[in-house]
Amino acid sequence: MKKKVQLAVWVSALLFILALVFAPLQSASAKENKWVNDHANILSSKTMRQIYNLSETKWAKLPGHPRLVVETYDGLPDDEDVDEFKAERFEKLGIGDADWDNGMYFVIGINKRVYGLETGYGLESAVPDGDKSKIVSGAVKKQLRAEKYDAAVSQIVTNIDHELTRNKSAIMTPDNIAEKRAEEKRHNQITMTILLIIASVLIIWLVWLCLRTIFRNKRLDKARADISHYTTDMPLFNSLQPSQQKLFLDTLSAPWFGKFEVRTILHKEFAAYIRDNFARLMLKPRVQTDYPFYVYEAVKIQFKDDRINQATNLSDLARQLNQKADKKFTPFVQYQAAFEKWASSTKVTPRHQQLVWAEFTKHTKPKDAKKLTPENLVKTFKAILHNIQHPKERVTIDAGLPLWVGANYSGGSSTTGGSSSFGSGGGFGGGASGGGGFSGGW
Repeated sequence: MKKKVQLAVWVSALLFILALVFAPLQSASAKENKWVNDHANILSSKTMRQIYNLSETKWAKLPGHPRLVVETYDGLPDDEDVDEFKAERFEKLGIGDADWDNGMYFVIGINKRVYGLETGYGLESAVPDGDKSKIVSGAVKKQLRAEKYDAAVSQIVTNIDHELTRNKSAIMTPDNIAEKRAEEKRHNQITMTILLIIASVLIIWLVWLCLRTIFRNKRLDKARADISHYTTDMPLFNSLQPSQQKLFLDTLSAPWFGKFEVRTILHKEFAAYIRDNFARLMLKPRVQTDYPFYVYEAVKIQFKDDRINQATNLSDLARQLNQKADKKFTPFVQYQAAFEKWASSTKVTPRHQQLVWAEFTKHTKPKDAKKLTPENLVKTFKAILHNIQHPKERVTIDAGLPLWVGANYSGGSSTTGGSSSFGSGGGFGGGASGGGGFSGGW
């Protein structure tokens, strides 16, 4: 008898020890029922019963008997994006009735502070994407930020129930779903047909355009071989050296659009070429002008095409630009000697002289005269030249130079600030299930 009592005591003690050992293991595993997987262990039994009762009892009275699965995670498996995860998980679980396509899936990831709701196609109108702020309201987000996860999930489920019940007339029947999908299929087919027609027309138009441009370029090639026939009324072109003429002719290409007439194209394109390259052209051979050659890069030619084409030569065109050239020279004449001395001593090319002077006169104001001492002038010219030769590099600028020098040519880099937040994805739109849903964070 004593042995039996002792055995009973030892068995009871052993069972007690095993209970103590395995109790924490049990609490650490996911709490679950048919409609809940609480991997994060944040839900109370009351909330789990609430979710269970909706799918099993209350929603049985709604058309088609919708279902809801809720899952909680510390972190989503494989650190997957919440939108992708909820769509894939919904598809895998096969929630709801297949004919009614009326399942719902809600997931929450605690670590990344994200949530998402996926709805079946049949509930897309009953629980639309626009209900996001009603389901995950400001009050719910406050609870989430306060780590009151159980209360937050319970309220989310309550809000889903409210919206679904309120909009039960919008739940689609299998016939509605079939009709809507057929309508969407017809719409997609019509859209695809229209797009194919448009694409075909565009392809035909582009082929025609390419063939026409090839033909036009062949006409231009013939015109180059007999250019004198087309330039009888273009004195400026005829005054250029053959090498300069060739440089222009090599830039010619037939226009893709508009009317095409060789003489008209030549007049228009040559005038544009002179506007862009006048300063370069006057360097070789050096054109006689009333102002230093380096002034003319800063002079913008705004004459009409005919006036440019009718100029006798580059010197004639330069004289017509005297008024504009004067504005880019006389106000800065006090810097001329220092500029030419610097250019000569450092063997700055004529073209770079033009570019440096244009940049210098673009920024310099009368108030800068006090700071632009001979020494500072050299530093300023060097900074401009360095920027022209190495536009992606910057140099250290002395504090005594005008502010515009540092603003345009000094070193330093800027960074653009940005903000980030946990779970900020909007994610509106249907998932792989063909329905709707949303995602977000707190």
